[in-house]
Amino acid sequence: PLGRLGASVLGIDPVENSIRIAQLHSSHDPDVRDRVSYRACTLEELSGEDEAEQEEQTETQFDAIVASEVVEHLADLETFAISCSHVLKVHLLASTSVCLFHFP
Repeated sequence: PLGRLGASVLGIDPVENSIRIAQLHSSHDPDVRDRVSYRACTLEELSGEDEAEQEEQTETQFDAIVASEVVEHLADLETFAISCSHVLKVHLLASTSVCLFHFP
């Protein structure tokens, strides 16, 4: 949806086959094929794991992150949040389709 609205989008997934399938799907859609790109990596890899890498990757900054159906699969939410802060210009858009409940 963001690509259709005119945004430049980078989709990431640590599973190479998932990236290939996403690329195949977008290649058939003229509305998004030039606006959406994909990379097989984790957010931690994208953000740079140390300060030297991070300095080299200052061009890898985003206006928003949409983590749809991701957060519930993570073992380390703190590392995810830190990685988000490394690649975000200013703000965070977090999106999930999972309902979170608190039972007393």
